Amino acid sequence: MLMSSSTALPSSLGTGHAGIDHDHEELMALCQSLPQTLDDELPAAFHALHTRFAAHFAQEDALMAQQDFSSRQCHLDEHAAVLQSFEDVGAALREGRMDPARRMGAALIDWLPEHIDALDRHLAKFMFYQQTGGAPVLIRRPGRA
Repeated sequence: MLMSSSTALPSSLGTGHAGIDHDHEELMALCQSLPQTLDDELPAAFHALHTRFAAHFAQEDALMAQQDFSSRQCHLDEHAAVLQSFEDVGAALREGRMDPARRMGAALIDWLPEHIDALDRHLAKFMFYQQTGGAPVLIRRPGRA
């Protein structure tokens, strides 16, 4: 379920796949908490964010493989680029540089909605079609973006 808190994604970014949508909510909340994280807690918070993104990407990869998703490689390439950024920024963090980790959190706040809109929504629609033969209808509650 998409929540209405300030850390929630707008309901307009729902994919219609409950598991993916739940993950997106969790990922966005983790990204948004990173800028306020104290320096001594930042390495652990960044590692948790990296781990959560990697797990989400692995789940999507498994879904794409099961469904023989035609746009899989493009999707995987984008995931690989994000994971490489996590590695690069993690190295800076291990050197004691906090700012790149905070900037990456901010960049992910901007990137995630674009990724959902461009790639994840397409994957969810494809999976729905494979299962039902039809297109999903997403009903949004009034007053929610």
